[in-house]
Amino acid sequence: MVILKASDILSSATQRRNAVRHYFKEAEWKSRSGTSMLTELRAGGLGIRSSDFFKIRRDILGLSRYEEQIKGLRPDTLVPKSWYTDTHGLSLSKRFQYRAEITGIDPATGKRTTKILTVISDQLQSPGAVEREIDGFLRADPDLYQVTDYQVKLFRAYQRPS
Repeated sequence: MVILKASDILSSATQRRNAVRHYFKEAEWKSRSGTSMLTELRAGGLGIRSSDFFKIRRDILGLSRYEEQIKGLRPDTLVPKSWYTDTHGLSLSKRFQYRAEITGIDPATGKRTTKILTVISDQLQSPGAVEREIDGFLRADPDLYQVTDYQVKLFRAYQRPS
């Protein structure tokens, strides 16, 4: 738990943003919700914009802007166009690219493993459609991806820059 004192309040927004990065340990960034952390900072007297705080959190955790929201979508809900990232620097061969995390068992070692698979499309896709397509790949050639007893979860959506 972070305890802030009035003397800890920094005078510039840049100083406050830099200080926020160091108020919490890495494990806290991973285990706690952003809202609870922001509430704690504000209760301690530190003024920071929500957008600044959540940008810092995404940077520290390596998340894209809407990654957590995409993970929470219902399977047949289309990913809203405003949630697509178009400042990614990737050269997309099709209009949209989706990344999904596959968590399962590696049959060679028997250990839990996580892999990232990419699906490209010219159509908007729902998380369920992307996950079903990946499930089809995995079932068609289980030796290629070397994972069994798996779960698929869409977490990122890209679009070709306009």
